[in-house]
Amino acid sequence: MNFAGWTTGLIAAAGCLLAALGLRAGGVRGWRCLRHALGFGPGLGLGLVSLYFFFKQLVGLDQPGLGELLLVTAGSASALVAWQRWRPPSLTDAAPGAAREPLALRATAVLALLLTGAGLLVSYRVLSTSWPDGTWDAVAIWNVRARFLERADGSVPELLKAIDRTSHPNYPLLLPGAVATQLVLAGEDDSWVPEVTGLAFLIGLGLLTFAVVADSGLLAYSALATALLWGTPMLLKWGGAQCADLPLSYFFLGALAVLAAQIPGRAEHAERGPARLSPLLGGVFLGLLAWTKNEGVLMALTLLGLYAVWTWRFVARGRERWRPLAGFAFGALPGMAAVFLFKHLWAPESGLHTFLQGGHLDHLLSPERWWIPTREILSRLAPVSRSHGWGLVWPALELGLLLACVLHWRARRPWASFWGAVLLTTVLCWIPIYVSTPYDQRWHIEGSLDRLLLQLYPAVICGVFLRLGVAASRRPAA
Repeated sequence: MNFAGWTTGLIAAAGCLLAALGLRAGGVRGWRCLRHALGFGPGLGLGLVSLYFFFKQLVGLDQPGLGELLLVTAGSASALVAWQRWRPPSLTDAAPGAAREPLALRATAVLALLLTGAGLLVSYRVLSTSWPDGTWDAVAIWNVRARFLERADGSVPELLKAIDRTSHPNYPLLLPGAVATQLVLAGEDDSWVPEVTGLAFLIGLGLLTFAVVADSGLLAYSALATALLWGTPMLLKWGGAQCADLPLSYFFLGALAVLAAQIPGRAEHAERGPARLSPLLGGVFLGLLAWTKNEGVLMALTLLGLYAVWTWRFVARGRERWRPLAGFAFGALPGMAAVFLFKHLWAPESGLHTFLQGGHLDHLLSPERWWIPTREILSRLAPVSRSHGWGLVWPALELGLLLACVLHWRARRPWASFWGAVLLTTVLCWIPIYVSTPYDQRWHIEGSLDRLLLQLYPAVICGVFLRLGVAASRRPAA
């Protein structure tokens, strides 16, 4: 692997640096800061270079060089350091250290994490050797698009208009932009770039899962959650395919964790939970979520809408109620603006025109069309005749959630109810989309439902293990 393959590591390291400085500016310290910086860093770095590449191309400037990106990173880091010194952090990270856990549990968790981590690397290497450019979506939508972004020199809108609409020329450009930036920095078309980019998201997703669950104070639980994630065959399959569903799940988890952490609930129910992370960081992940795929826009709006409801219900009146929301909105602005400008200036159409092709009233009035997607979702969440490739992970997670509720059922946890409401609302939104689809309904469900579930899967794991860990530790936050 030459320099082209190492650009991903440099960008991820820069993202980790910026994440750490942003977390410290928000009051997060120590090992918690390090864990979250490593978790948020890869996506932050790759997402920001994608946005930078797009905006430079949009205004007709030259493609970014390595020196320019290093200068921008240094400037951003200096601004975060100056902000931390000028204004004391509004959040404090006074959480106690890890709770005591049985040695056997920790040893088992560490062993499971090491085995699944090694399996992840081997599996990814085998799949990337067989499919160096990924499978269909990665080839037709992400990697090919990255190459003409690198070479188009201002003719991107014309190229997008020439693409068949079934190849989704309206999809946002987070992955193509990130890969194109690295190809420009390398000065050559190196197949290592998309492969290592996909691996960075897989590793980053595991690190973020570990960091989020570790806020319960039980590190063995965080290791087990990460091992479950990395050991899931469905994740290995689509991660090796270099599709955008894994980056989407990564940004969704990061945004959800930060949003949920802003909802502490009443003082008498204060306890361990998600770390109070900077709303600005969560906002950036919200914007990158929308910049990844079309469904990311709906997911970001769902997150913000439900956050507003939970804030109104559970957060005390005054500035503390809406100040985080302003931080989310400001952080999300670059990503949301990129989506808006891309849809209006580059994409041949938004994607709605292709989807809304008539016959919707008949579809919406058909009970069978409502039952089919409902049945298919239930068959995966509670497999009876076949598991659709998921095995028993969904019933196991459901059992874990039930156990957590039984262990500590009287405590009200607004952050946990928000977490669950986001996941449930997102799943319910799929049903009317499948009902009104212009494509053959069964074919559409069979080809996309498992990947939609994969987009939520890491957030489900974190929600269940974080809830289990909080219930098991029963230690109030300081």
